[in-house]
Amino acid sequence: MHRERSSSIAIIGASTRGVSLVERIGASAPELLAGRNLDIYLIDPYPAGPGRVWRYDQPLVLQANSIAANLTMFTDSTVECDGPILPGPSLPEWANIVRAGVYDVPDAPELAEELAELGEWSYASRRLVSVYLAWAFGEIKRRLPGNVALHVIEDKAVDVTDLATGQQSVRLADHGEVVVDVVLLALGHLDAKPTIHDTALQEFAADRKLFYAPPAYSADVELDPIRPGETVIIRGLGLAFIDFTAMLTEGRGGVFRDREDGRLDYVPSGMEPVIVAGSRRGVPHHGKPNYRLTTAAPVLPRFLDAEQLAVRKELDYACDVAPLVAKEIAWTYYHELLQRRRDEHMPLKDFEPRFAAASWGSPEMRSLLAEAVPDARDHFALDALTHPLGSQCYDPEQLQERVRDYIENDVARRSTQRYSADLRLVYGVESALAQVSTDLVLSRLHPRDIRTHIDTHLTSLSKEVGSGPPAARLRQLVALSEAGVLRFLGAGMWVETDEAAGMFRAGSTSSPEVFEAKSLIEARLPDATVSRSEDPLLRALYLRGEVVEQVLTGPDGESYARGQLVVNPSDGRVITAAGVVHPRRYALGSYTTSGAQAAFIFPGQNSLILRQNDAAVRQLLMDLADQRPTTDEGRTVWSNHVPDHDRRSTAGVPGAA
Repeated sequence: MHRERSSSIAIIGASTRGVSLVERIGASAPELLAGRNLDIYLIDPYPAGPGRVWRYDQPLVLQANSIAANLTMFTDSTVECDGPILPGPSLPEWANIVRAGVYDVPDAPELAEELAELGEWSYASRRLVSVYLAWAFGEIKRRLPGNVALHVIEDKAVDVTDLATGQQSVRLADHGEVVVDVVLLALGHLDAKPTIHDTALQEFAADRKLFYAPPAYSADVELDPIRPGETVIIRGLGLAFIDFTAMLTEGRGGVFRDREDGRLDYVPSGMEPVIVAGSRRGVPHHGKPNYRLTTAAPVLPRFLDAEQLAVRKELDYACDVAPLVAKEIAWTYYHELLQRRRDEHMPLKDFEPRFAAASWGSPEMRSLLAEAVPDARDHFALDALTHPLGSQCYDPEQLQERVRDYIENDVARRSTQRYSADLRLVYGVESALAQVSTDLVLSRLHPRDIRTHIDTHLTSLSKEVGSGPPAARLRQLVALSEAGVLRFLGAGMWVETDEAAGMFRAGSTSSPEVFEAKSLIEARLPDATVSRSEDPLLRALYLRGEVVEQVLTGPDGESYARGQLVVNPSDGRVITAAGVVHPRRYALGSYTTSGAQAAFIFPGQNSLILRQNDAAVRQLLMDLADQRPTTDEGRTVWSNHVPDHDRRSTAGVPGAA
């Protein structure tokens, strides 16, 4: 009897990355797998589309950190890829369609109210984003061509092994195994085994019945043990801090009210703890702007180019790299400033050649900046970004005023395009980080420099200037501080355990004030290291040497484990400990060396995530097309299987051949 030629793929991880991979497979399968059926097994214990991070079941006070217009699951004309472009609605475009009555959403009053008001500049709740992602997944399934069948398995993949045929056996926690031709790992955020430091704090807390939350995704942390009126120490002032603060205030019934002067008052519910928070810098991340950049962008990289740096066999970060990092960032800042305020400053065409010729920090550079930008307050100051509170030790109440003033000034600058240079420099930081993170540069730097300057300071700077909260959240922090619900610890934060008192203690270099508390929260995600990963699949592969984490070794033998999963940069194929590229395993995401750190797909910006997904998918589909077809014997051995998408005629299906 004639049997159809057939291939199969397992995608492990069904959130935004995994679902985007399904979409890219559907787009290119008619071209690259013509005449062959394809089974896709999408495996994740969480609902496909939202996945774990964007699941519906999380506090309503938690928001997305990007404006609605920056959230999509579809390609557009800006995406430079070989696969077909199949557009679809972004979050606000989808909301318009829902309001028109075309699609239904869950019958929840709070979502209906939010949907009615959602626009391009809105910051949607994570619940609403979850509904959009669930819809987008359904739309992507609907668009799949007739030769592709999608099977959704809500289970945990715990191992992947090679079979004698070359196929891949994916072992599941509850449903046996799935045997496929190719595996794509789209694991997303990775939980990690606690560090020695975390373990010591956990044991201290357990012995004294205290509350300690190690690094984790904020929505997964149970905060009920923190009692009203008690002090809770939060270490970190990034996005996780914003989440925890929202859950401990608004999430407990507190209300923000508008004042006539445009500021906010906070009306406590009486259920809040007293939040004490600090960090290395001592201030929250810069807020999101409420405008778009409209001037011409500089071509990057300009002064910091990996290939030019690679001319040298060895690099000293302080001497060879740091000045170029500062100059690259400063160039993006001044490029925007001189365009935006051309009547106040030197014309960009006159400034550019002199800036290019001068070394960063040289007398020539200082003279140029003084002439081109007479007001020193408009000068780019890297030290002010990295040490905004300086080295001063403040009176405790002065510190509160100082941080509140900093936040309010930041909100004001992010509210007008006069200060758009603040936003443009984000691209300079991203460009600099991308260039120094290439193998060409990393292989020439000492591991100590990589750990300290790139993975700590420069990566942190990138988050501080580009991954901050909405301005509304910053205004809320000021109101919470004025209400006495939140106190800022300042910069250089430290935390210790007090054995005698049986409490956590925290302070900083910015103030002599010291706090004691029964609760301590680490407001950050775990470090996504392969060797400490708690993901059973990744750990099994690592222990067998079938995946490897990036470890850099200097000429003196000192090594530094960066922790990312090493993949082939061109297509994301996994590289083993022996240095062999695995032909049937791919891995994509921020936990790999692929370079894409964004949590979401931005429309209209030639998304790196989409480009990576398209390249990987087309490579694996071409490989499948070249492989000898496998028989159905022994292909799937698992229970409760209901295909999510049956093969059917391709007539009328978008993207079908």
